Amino acid sequence: MQKRHCIYLAILSLPISLSAQAAAEERYISDNLTTYVHSGPGDEYRILGVLKAGEPVTLLDVHTTTQYAQIRDKKGRVVWLPAKQLSQVPSQLSRLPDLEQKIKNLTDQLNDTHHRLKERSQEIQEKIALSEKLIEGLKSENKGLKEQLTIRNQQINEIENKTNAEKNNIMMKWFTYGGMVAGTGFILGLLLPFLIPRRKRNRRWMD
Repeated sequence: MQKRHCIYLAILSLPISLSAQAAAEERYISDNLTTYVHSGPGDEYRILGVLKAGEPVTLLDVHTTTQYAQIRDKKGRVVWLPAKQLSQVPSQLSRLPDLEQKIKNLTDQLNDTHHRLKERSQEIQEKIALSEKLIEGLKSENKGLKEQLTIRNQQINEIENKTNAEKNNIMMKWFTYGGMVAGTGFILGLLLPFLIPRRKRNRRWMD
């Protein structure tokens, strides 16, 4: 009876592959799971150790009867554990460093972008302040030019008024001189006929 039992265990221990693709495939211990590994394809075999959730292992074979998977762990041990406790995708635990690195990279990028935006915003603010200062200077200069233009216009008006007054004064003088000359000529014209005949009469009387 004991001999038959040994033969039965020996038959169960023979690895029967599901397919050729099962050999040497990378797998991961399922998340939230700590599993015992055995020396053979079943719970009745000796426990050789424990694998933690997320640990990478290499799938070597699968026993079709017991659905136990033969694996090689990172220590190089070839052991067995239930196939359902393996996952084809990396566990969250194994992906955590990569996720943390990605988060760090994104955080660094965001910080760098924020820093560059802050510098750009500061440059824009400085340019706006400079533009406002230039605008104020131009406004002040424009105001000064308007005041100077007003003063020049007033001076031009005053000069034009003086020129017109002088023109009017000269014209009045010319009219006055012309009137005086005309009046003098008129008076001489009236007096000459009386002055010239008297001289002739006096000459005739003296002769």
